[in-house]
Amino acid sequence: MKKAILLLLTLALTMLPVLSASAESNDEQLDSQAIAQRFEEINSKYKINERFSDEDAEFVKKYAIPAQPSEQPEVSIQSFWDGNTKFSLSGSGAVGQNSTVQTVGYIEVQLGLVSESINFSMTSNDINKKYHSKFDNEIKFAGYGLLGSDGIGITVDRTYTNPKSNVNYNKYQDNDSVLGNLMYYQVSAKVFVSDPGLNKSIPVTLTKY
Repeated sequence: MKKAILLLLTLALTMLPVLSASAESNDEQLDSQAIAQRFEEINSKYKINERFSDEDAEFVKKYAIPAQPSEQPEVSIQSFWDGNTKFSLSGSGAVGQNSTVQTVGYIEVQLGLVSESINFSMTSNDINKKYHSKFDNEIKFAGYGLLGSDGIGITVDRTYTNPKSNVNYNKYQDNDSVLGNLMYYQVSAKVFVSDPGLNKSIPVTLTKY
């Protein structure tokens, strides 16, 4: 009996590092859409200048884009900080029958000594030329800054949309100042298409130039 118990304990202790490594591996294997979804969940939980939990703060430090040269991301999703980051946009998704919406464009974030801004161009169209009741391009920018001596929270929150009705094509170009207390930031894009009895959200992939 004692030998059986010792054998079980030995097996349990042997498996602990494997389980730990597996959990860590799953975290490191998050794809861009999973990361964007997690940021969306975090951003919806807090108000401006509300301190994040330790877990959410660590996620931001790990996956967000550094807004200052001294703040390098733990996971190298983007290359080293250079003050000017540009992303290409691409997305595609079926909307009901005989309808596919594609998206292209870019987002450029400029972080200078005297100004901080976002510039973007996003074009979505139905390649089958089908008209939709509502066609909307959306871009979000979230900036994260230092709160207190060691806390992190949302300090800049922008959402840009241009909903159009009864169209099969939507182009959105704009720019805005995002001046604020920034240590990190995150940008994302989506397309929303609506028809009677149908609401579709199409994710858009951002790829750094």
